[in-house]
Amino acid sequence: GGCPTGDAATTPGFDLPADWVIHAVGPVWFGGTAGEGEVLGDCYRAILREADVKGLRSVAIPAISTGIYGFPLSDACRIAVQALRAGLPASGVELVELVAFDWATEAALRDALADRTQGPLR
Repeated sequence: GGCPTGDAATTPGFDLPADWVIHAVGPVWFGGTAGEGEVLGDCYRAILREADVKGLRSVAIPAISTGIYGFPLSDACRIAVQALRAGLPASGVELVELVAFDWATEAALRDALADRTQGPLR
């Protein structure tokens, strides 16, 4: 049935080593004038909501929309960290693993995590 951009849905993990898979639909980058940043933040908030619905204590999340959707990497990582820092205190999630599939993404995530102006990420 699909899932709207900015939202997330959960399916069983089937043969994966995880019981559940949370699928989030990130925005395509249109230059930053189409509300892409807010929609990307919505993805991370939706992931936390889905995790809470399933009673999950941990989640692993890649850098959403930074591949073929073209979202600028450093901006996407900053938005991800801000959304997670804001949402975690009210969530039952205790551990978030931010997953980087290349060195540039790892560096951008580390930079975003090092910025403590938004408070600690637990």
